[in-house]
Amino acid sequence: MALTVLPLAGEIVPASKWQDLLNERFPLPALKTADQDVGPSNVTLQNITQASVAMAANATYRFALALQYSTNGTADIKIGFTGPAGFTMDYITVGSNAAAVTNFGVGIQTTVVDFGGNVTSAFLYGTVVTTNAGTLQLQAAQNTSNASSTLVSAGTLLELVRIA
Repeated sequence: MALTVLPLAGEIVPASKWQDLLNERFPLPALKTADQDVGPSNVTLQNITQASVAMAANATYRFALALQYSTNGTADIKIGFTGPAGFTMDYITVGSNAAAVTNFGVGIQTTVVDFGGNVTSAFLYGTVVTTNAGTLQLQAAQNTSNASSTLVSAGTLLELVRIA
C-alpha cells in the first residue's frame, strides 16, 4: 500500500495491508539497553546488538542515529552500516563532548565514520533508500587498535521513519 493510498469506503483490507500502513506511518526504533564492548584491540567492524531495523523494499526512510559511546583518545571509534543489496544512504554527522561540538561531516553507506576519542556522543541524520527488503545494521569497532575498551553505550538509538 502506497503512503497516499487509503482503502475505499466499504473495502475489506487484509491484515497485511494494515501492517504495511502502520509500518509506513510510525517510527521504527532500535534502542540499545546495554553497553557493548567493540574493543579491545579490534579494528574490524562488528554488528551492534539492538541496533538494527527491518526495512521494506522500494522505500525511502528518514534516518537518525543518536550514538552514545566511551573510548580513549588513542583507540577512538569508527562506525559503519550494512543493509540489503542495492540500498543507499546519505547522512550528516555531528559529534560532541562536554566541552564542544566537533566532527561535522557527511557520509554514504560505504563511509566509515571516525569521531575522535574525545567525543562521547554523535548524531547522524539523513535518508536511506531501498530497492530490496532487508535490515539496516549499525556496526562499530576501534579506529586504532588499543588494549582499552571501546563501548557503544546503552541509550544509543537508531530510528527510521518511512517517508516514501
